[in-house]
Amino acid sequence: MREQSPRALQTAPSTLAASRWTAARATYRLLALALVTVLSHAPQARASFPPPPHTLWELAHEAQLIVWAEVESVSERPEVLEGFGYNANVTLEVRETWKGSVRTGERIETFIFSGSPCDTNLQVGLTVVALLNKENGQWFPAWPLCGTRFPASDSDVEAYRRAITAAQQALDRWIQARLAGEAPDFEKEHWDWRVLAAVHPATRWDGVADVSPEELDAVHSFCTPRASPNSWRVQGYREELARDVVVYPSFDRTFALLLKLLRGFPSKEVDRVATNVLETVVTENPPPPWAVFAFDLLRERLGEHPTPRPSWSYTQGKSFSEIEAANTKSFVREWPDFKQRHGLKPQPIQPPAK
Repeated sequence: MREQSPRALQTAPSTLAASRWTAARATYRLLALALVTVLSHAPQARASFPPPPHTLWELAHEAQLIVWAEVESVSERPEVLEGFGYNANVTLEVRETWKGSVRTGERIETFIFSGSPCDTNLQVGLTVVALLNKENGQWFPAWPLCGTRFPASDSDVEAYRRAITAAQQALDRWIQARLAGEAPDFEKEHWDWRVLAAVHPATRWDGVADVSPEELDAVHSFCTPRASPNSWRVQGYREELARDVVVYPSFDRTFALLLKLLRGFPSKEVDRVATNVLETVVTENPPPPWAVFAFDLLRERLGEHPTPRPSWSYTQGKSFSEIEAANTKSFVREWPDFKQRHGLKPQPIQPPAK
C-alpha cells in the first residue's frame, strides 16, 4: 500500500467530514422524519446521549474549527422541521479557539439543529462548544445532531476542552509516528482517551459510547446484555473507570453503562455510590428507565442473580412504554426489600441541575 503524505493524513478527516455533511444536509428533512419515527417507538433520549457514531473523538478529528463561544443572537424565524425541531440561525462570539485559526472576539454565523438528543434551551448569552466545517463560505456543524455541545458549568467547559484537546493530540502523535516509519497503536490511544473522557459526566457518553455499542440501541438497551467485543481491552482500565464512578457519579444511562463495564470488578466504593444514586432516583415519578438496569447490575455485584426482565420486541402485543413502565414499577417495589436484605442505608446524592 502506498504511504499517504502528511498533507493527506492531516486533511483526510476534514475532507471526509465535509462529504458526509454535504450528504447529510441534502437529506436533512428525511433525517428528521426518520428520527421522529424512531423516537416515537423508543424511550426518550437523555441530554447526554447524542446518537452514534459521532463522539467527540470523531468530531474533534473531523471538524475544521472548534470554538467555545457565546450565543450573541438567534434568528427569530428559524427553519422549522415539522414534528422534530428546527435549524436556528445563530451568531456566535468566540471566547476560545480549540482548533482552527479564528481569533477571540470574532463572530461566526452558523446554525444549530434544535431538537437533537443533546439539545438545550437555545438563547442569547448561552455558551456552546461548536464543532464546525466550512462549505461554500458558510460554517456548518460537523455533524447535524450534536455537532454543538452545551456546557452547563465551568467544570463542563474544562471537560470538553480536555477531551477535545486530547483527541487532537492523539491524532497528531499518530501522524508523526507514521511519518517516522513507526507503527503506533492508535487503538491504545483511543482507549486512553475513552477513560479520560469518562472521568467527567459532561463527556462520559463520549468515553463509553462505543465500548458496548449494542447498549446504544434504543429498543434493546440492557434487555439482552452480552459481553462487549472489546471486553479484553476494558480490563486494564477498570480501576480508573471505578474511580470515575465514585468521584463523579452521573444521573443518566452512562451510569448503568459504567456499571456494566465494571462487571466482575469488586469495589465497595462503587457499590456504595451505586446504592446512593439509586436511592436518589427511586423517588422520582417515575424513576428513569436506566435505573432499572443499574439496579440489576448492582444486585449482581452484591451476589444476587436477577431474573432477566421482560423486553420489548416488534412482535409483542405490549408497547415499549408499557413494558418499560412495568419494569420501572417492579424496581420501585423491589428496592426496599433489596436494601433490607443487604443491610443498606444509602444516602441520596444531590443530582446536578437539569
